[in-house]
Amino acid sequence: MTAWARARRQAAWSADDQPTPALIAVVDDDLSMREAMADLLESLGFRTASFASAEACLESGVLTDVALILLDLQMPGMGGMGLLGRLADSGVAILVVVMTAHEGEGPRAAALAAGAAAVLAKPIDRRSLAEVLDQLPWG
Repeated sequence: MTAWARARRQAAWSADDQPTPALIAVVDDDLSMREAMADLLESLGFRTASFASAEACLESGVLTDVALILLDLQMPGMGGMGLLGRLADSGVAILVVVMTAHEGEGPRAAALAAGAAAVLAKPIDRRSLAEVLDQLPWG
């Protein structure tokens, strides 16, 4: 099943009975990375909300509407691991895909142990992002 088909299955329905694609939060302190990931996700049929920090994402109030968070692991402040911990502590069940530029099994294993559904190595292209999204247990 394609990411678009999964997004439609996860979608809310609008007032005119049309599916509204799933909302994905992109959390990365690098503006160019946020924009690139939002563009890729939108090209796959998703809606996006972008945040420069984990704190901004938490404070936005958007988490009640988000189907997935695409999360950078290394950021100033709380960072990706901190957000994963806050989500787990609060009992919020949102799929999280972590992005990292750090090679090695350590960061990947830590993110998965903290509750991430998947980990993508930067740089991220459309194909690898779509493949990960297709494998996720949506809804």
